[in-house]
Amino acid sequence: MRSALFTFALAATLAAHGASIDPSVSRDSTTRRLPLFAATQRLIHLPDGSNLLIYQPDPPDGRPPRMDVFIVARGDDAQKDRSFRLELFIPDQIAKDYPGQIRSVAMSSDHQWLAAVGGWLGVRDQHGHNGVFVLHNEGPGGFWRLKSWFDVPDMAVGDIAFGPDDLLLVTSRPHRPSSAEIPIVTLFSFGGQSLGSFVPSSNHSNALEMRLLRTGENSYALYDPEIAQVRYLSLTSNHTVVQERAVPIPFSTDRLNLIAFDPLPDGRTAFARTVVENHHGKTIVSVVRADGGVADEWIAPETWTYGYADEQHVIHGFSHVPREGDMRMNITSVTVH
Repeated sequence: MRSALFTFALAATLAAHGASIDPSVSRDSTTRRLPLFAATQRLIHLPDGSNLLIYQPDPPDGRPPRMDVFIVARGDDAQKDRSFRLELFIPDQIAKDYPGQIRSVAMSSDHQWLAAVGGWLGVRDQHGHNGVFVLHNEGPGGFWRLKSWFDVPDMAVGDIAFGPDDLLLVTSRPHRPSSAEIPIVTLFSFGGQSLGSFVPSSNHSNALEMRLLRTGENSYALYDPEIAQVRYLSLTSNHTVVQERAVPIPFSTDRLNLIAFDPLPDGRTAFARTVVENHHGKTIVSVVRADGGVADEWIAPETWTYGYADEQHVIHGFSHVPREGDMRMNITSVTVH
């Protein structure tokens, strides 16, 4: 049966004193990569306009699932799509029958580099590992080739973002903290040299739930659900990371699916999240002021599984809608003014 991906664009204006829905609606349909979208666990919108899918290709079998990457290129040329998995990079390092997991990927601002965080079970020691993989765009076809990688044995690493001067910033947590104040980000060079861990914070147990966005040449926004804040960070000239300010998150961050968060130019922050209420999923888009107050909220007509915020502060949410054995995927786009 022919599968179709239907794109439903619904423009919503969220203002500080009320919300208005633009009644204009546009629809499109395509069969491109629909099975991969259906298996996607996380979507990352890249600076070149492509969508990177972190997806689970195999059904659950009781073990940690294999997590691969597929990049859906911008436009209609499917020949520009690319894919990779951890076993292609370090086949001799991963234990048999325990597939690797790619957790996060970032792209450099010049679109020539990718950095990925992955986890695997070591073939020699049968212990869990995580590391960082740096890829370069090469050849006339634009293929991603592994240039360097490094194991990070002493800490868990989660999300990743590029910095200037061939630097990488990751969310992190040491396996054996030396104090109650635990640094939550670490700066690495492309070659794996650690330049230090920064932004100490208490009551942190998981680096994987945080989300990191690069908002400027030396600035970042960090979604920190364990203390319900968005931290705004800056990278100094002497390669240290400092927190400039924090925005309180006014809703519960427990057991929610963060679809997207978007730092706005006026100091507010937009969030899209999916929660479960009365055994049913509900997606809410909220605009939060710098003091943590809610400026506005809008409830999506369908439950979003994943999504992203683009450079124009438009939040795009993806929802799966089964129909007679086929699958339609709606994309709802909400513009935040």
